[in-house]
Amino acid sequence: MDFIKKVVAEQGYPPSVREIADAIGFASPSTVQYHLRALEKAGQIVRDPTKPRALSITQSPDSLAPEKGDEPVLLVPLLGDVAAGVGVLAEEHFENTFAVPSDLIGSQSGKLFALKVRGDSMVDIGIFEDDVVVVGSQRTAKHGDIVVALINGGQDGTVKVYEDRDGVPKLRARNSTYSEERSTIYFSDERDGVIGKVLGLMRTY
Repeated sequence: MDFIKKVVAEQGYPPSVREIADAIGFASPSTVQYHLRALEKAGQIVRDPTKPRALSITQSPDSLAPEKGDEPVLLVPLLGDVAAGVGVLAEEHFENTFAVPSDLIGSQSGKLFALKVRGDSMVDIGIFEDDVVVVGSQRTAKHGDIVVALINGGQDGTVKVYEDRDGVPKLRARNSTYSEERSTIYFSDERDGVIGKVLGLMRTY
């Protein structure tokens, strides 16, 4: 919604579906259409399906520009639970979008996604059940990075610390109540591997 407001305020007309998809980081226009239908149902926009850019925001023009002092945010797709399996990491399984302060991302460029944390394996470094981690998509990591990775033949997703001190990449939990065996996960299949680096964490109360 913020992106639509910004474009209307700056250009005087709304963005296309493809422009919205590119700005948010969705590959599929159908994902954007889903969100536009939700905004229309909520009464925030009005659309004419017979025209490509016929989209009106149901707010006064003065409210379109960002308020002074507002913190810039990015809309990041929330793709489900981090431990729910590879299927939820596909874009078509998105649950919602998550507004993330841009300063949380820093200079990260590229595709971003968010996942809800399940379990207690990372509580010692402050990542708890139901927290939302914001992830930058990448296939490599450095020793000590907090990452999202696929394990068990690419069937499960997990948030862990990436370690490669001895030339054998592995994932480590951060929960002092875990045994050494439970804390350590090795990549045992060619489909296993890092899919993103955790850039930040959001928590609701």
